Amino acid sequence: MPAVFLVQPIPASLADLTRKQLETYYWQARNHDGAFKCAALLQHFFDLFPANTQVRVRTVDGKKTQDYIAPAGNRVILEWDMFQPKHLTAALVLPDNMTYITGGQDTAPHAAIGFPDPEGAGFTAILDLAALQYGDVGYGNKGNSLFLLEPVRRYAEHLTQFADENTFESAQISFAIGPTPEGEWLISVAKKAKARLEAKATTPWCGHCGAPPGKETLKMCSKCKNAYYCDADHQKWAWPYHKHFCAPSTPAT
Repeated sequence: MPAVFLVQPIPASLADLTRKQLETYYWQARNHDGAFKCAALLQHFFDLFPANTQVRVRTVDGKKTQDYIAPAGNRVILEWDMFQPKHLTAALVLPDNMTYITGGQDTAPHAAIGFPDPEGAGFTAILDLAALQYGDVGYGNKGNSLFLLEPVRRYAEHLTQFADENTFESAQISFAIGPTPEGEWLISVAKKAKARLEAKATTPWCGHCGAPPGKETLKMCSKCKNAYYCDADHQKWAWPYHKHFCAPSTPAT
């Protein structure tokens, strides 16, 4: 989380906020109006790879897990409306004195990525990178993950916590979002993400927040030795999801 998130010195009224609360407020403000930007970013990211590039999709629904491979080119973008949002956020950016409001209108358009069923019949998983704009209810995996990656049914249930009603069941489905003012910037971000992915073997990132190594070396999962975390808190928050797919590493022979 950027050190500039809170004004300095920190006011007494904010001094007692927990780390998790600060994380929530940061992402709640950061994800304002971010659903379509996130969907477009993922679109640009996947466009940097051949259409037949295989993507591993893993979801957790209670004790039931889903783990399959699907072509990146088959992912879709879903767009729908949510009515009477249940959460209102006002983010003030200083020193520009700009205020950004989420949930202030009766209707809120939303978007997410749908991954195809391995059998080719529709799609079975939804990835929503901007859900935290709605606060605590936007966390995934028992209130821990910074985004939602869920089976379609579970995601549809999650949406009822964002707004009174929605048109998700009749969402508009497409393979791309049209050009946006942020298009060039989003493409540059997608290229940076691709470079980080390709360098993962030598420069891993935190399995919770995605941060690269800072002044201190990331902590490695002692069981699988394939996941890394900024610290013990981030490992604890990632564990409800990671534990379902964490397998002991096999020594090289």
